[in-house]
Amino acid sequence: MESFAEILIRIQEERGLSQKQLAEKLGVSCSSIKRWESSISKPTLSIFCKLVRFFELTAKYFLGA
Repeated sequence: MESFAEILIRIQEERGLSQKQLAEKLGVSCSSIKRWESSISKPTLSIFCKLVRFFELTAKYFLGA
């Protein structure tokens, strides 16, 4: 099962988005994206919801369920 970080990285690559582009779309810093991709931290619930809506995927998908 993929982790949240692995799923996020894969989706970004599939969509051709850089960390900077994703950060701008979500209204967060690039360092936040880097921490999520490194499994150092996870997004807040409100940012997670933005992420789900932005990529048009389900929360279950991002949680590997």
